[in-house]
Order: sequence, then C-alpha cells, then structure tokens
Amino acid sequence: MSASPVSRSEILLDGRLAFLLNSLSRRSFKSLPHGVGLKTAVKARELGFVEWSGDLREFTLKLTLLGYRSRSARPPI
Repeated sequence: MSASPVSRSEILLDGRLAFLLNSLSRRSFKSLPHGVGLKTAVKARELGFVEWSGDLREFTLKLTLLGYRSRSARPPI
C-alpha cells in the first residue's frame, strides 16, 4: 500500500502544532509563541490538544491531558 501524498502546508502545520504543544504547559495559560498563528491554535483546539481562555482577540492557551500526552510522545523539535 502506498501512503497518500502529504502537502507542504500539512507538514508545516504539523511542525507548528508540535512547536505549539512544546511551548505550552498544563498548569498555566500562555499566549501564542512567535511564529504560530491562529489557524494552528484553532486546529489544536479542534483536536482536543489545548483549551483557551478569553476571546479571539486576546486569548491564552494551555494543554489538555491529551495535548500533554501527545507532546510527550513526539520527539522535541
């Protein structure tokens, strides 16, 4: 079986998602790190990796248990 092709944007999103997960903690809310945008934060929230506090203009994120476990399973960037 051959794997389906992966687009460059999916690879970048995965890298940014990994970077986001590695920069957050489970205990406190933090703002987005430089280089990570709202699209990545929304994707992480949809996947259940993060929860956020505040409105879309000024929000902060922290890891959920699933996000913490996913971060632990990935090699650091």
